[in-house]
Amino acid sequence: MKRDEPRTPIPREIKLKADHLAKKNGIPFSEALKVATGAERLGDLLRRLMEEDKGRKLAAQHGIPYAEALEVVQGKKKLEDALAAKARQEQARKLAAEHGISPSAAEKVLAGETTLELALAAKAKREEAKRIGVQYALPPALAEKVVSGESTLEAVLAEKARREEVQRIVREQGLPAPIAGQVASGKFTVDEVKNFRAQKERMRTLSKEHSLPPSIAGQVARNRLTLGKALCITHMKDQLAAHAQRSCLVEAFEAKRRIVLRIHPRRRIEGVVTEVTKFNFKFKEVEDGPEVEYFKHEAKLAYAPEDAAAVEPAVVIDEQVAALNLAPIVHRRDRKLIKNEFLQTLVDDQARLTVTLLEGEKFAGRIEWFGLWEFGFMLDNGHKVTVFRHAIQDLLTDQKARKLHSAS
Repeated sequence: MKRDEPRTPIPREIKLKADHLAKKNGIPFSEALKVATGAERLGDLLRRLMEEDKGRKLAAQHGIPYAEALEVVQGKKKLEDALAAKARQEQARKLAAEHGISPSAAEKVLAGETTLELALAAKAKREEAKRIGVQYALPPALAEKVVSGESTLEAVLAEKARREEVQRIVREQGLPAPIAGQVASGKFTVDEVKNFRAQKERMRTLSKEHSLPPSIAGQVARNRLTLGKALCITHMKDQLAAHAQRSCLVEAFEAKRRIVLRIHPRRRIEGVVTEVTKFNFKFKEVEDGPEVEYFKHEAKLAYAPEDAAAVEPAVVIDEQVAALNLAPIVHRRDRKLIKNEFLQTLVDDQARLTVTLLEGEKFAGRIEWFGLWEFGFMLDNGHKVTVFRHAIQDLLTDQKARKLHSAS
């Protein structure tokens, strides 16, 4: 118990009981207190005290350790074995003193685990290792490697020098020991390591502040990407994850919702989509009317019938493009190349642009989202349409009067 901790007061009745037991049985009050508190039975206590007393007497009589004498009294060990052990220890001490070896090594010699010659050889090696360690200021482990033949003195001295260099780099540059070891071995320079750590720290900051994936943040930190480019790539991946497979035809079919489509050649159809396949879709304009099949590449523009009154006046005709009489473009390689990354820039910047379709339909507004085949577009009047990417003839921004697809 610590001195500054108050002692727990012993109840009077417990104290009286312990005092009575101590006087009656001739035992210490502290031992009697264990019986009075129920910590130990009286019979067990008396037996233990008797064994301890016999053990002390036996130890004094035969000069053996008290712990071993107590085991003899308890019947856990024979007296002959304890005396034999004592004799071995005395013999081991004598052998150790005579030959200058450690007591543990002497005991192994007597037990037949090793020979005296090997023990003396081990002693000689330890002394030689100690001498080399003192002479060359080597740690014991390195000195023992030299004596045992595991390494040469030259190699050990080189290792010592390397360790000292590592410690110096750790102390002066504040680098972790493993990295300091690589610098000491010449794998990296201090400047390269510092630059790498700065890049890593910047990568963590960029990743945290801008929600960038570590791989992309790492490219920004190494100046392989600008932050703007990295944000665009990240947003583009999110955009495609959400909208890559989006199809207004599928959505209209699944919702059994009427839709208006502008299709080749210069037609407007309104009705329901009754089937959608990989390259085609079926359409019915009147409920009891015929079901007509169209190629997907014939569709140019889609919007809701309730928005038609606002959408259609916003779609004008570019007569020069219309005069070209352009047909639907079947093969992907022949279509205008509009990169996803460029569309993402338009989404991020909320850039106003003018879209011209293959048959001259032209309208202005902003891109809201894009997928692999379509993009959502909000007209200047606030109404929404879906544009089929294969039907685009040109895109033109207000900020830069040039063709956007050529810029990507």
